[in-house]
Amino acid sequence: VNVIEARNRKKIDREIAMGAQKWVDILRHNDSSSCMAAVRNKGYRVVAASPHEHDIELSQLDISKKTCFFFGSEAEGLSEEVKAQADEFVKIPMYGFTESLNISVSAAIILQEATQNLRNSNLDWKLSEEEQFQLYLKWIKKTLKSYDKIMSRYQEKG
Repeated sequence: VNVIEARNRKKIDREIAMGAQKWVDILRHNDSSSCMAAVRNKGYRVVAASPHEHDIELSQLDISKKTCFFFGSEAEGLSEEVKAQADEFVKIPMYGFTESLNISVSAAIILQEATQNLRNSNLDWKLSEEEQFQLYLKWIKKTLKSYDKIMSRYQEKG
């Protein structure tokens, strides 16, 4: 998760996450430009979630491309900088008078749709066995207080 912390430092609430925070890497940025540059350097396109810009519906999103979704703050929405530099805009179809959803709801809907579309596709999107193993080791390191001692003993036995 890339987080832009222009004003406030973001923190995952352990009571709400219930352990899931150990599986999430948070990459912190001071501004939108550095965040967009970082994700683009990794081969991602920037897709901004907005009900008002030159958007496509969620079901039309091309899932074959590496994508980083940008969500605005609940009070102010997306920054002008993100709007100006986004590669694409996506919207969640809505009916009635409400124009937008809570950010956590929007993120959940968009990520669920994108991952469901990936699962139903023929794309090779899964982590390799080595990537899974490295992620598991990273999780163990975050979970066990004595990880370094255990690894030292393991490596000594070699």
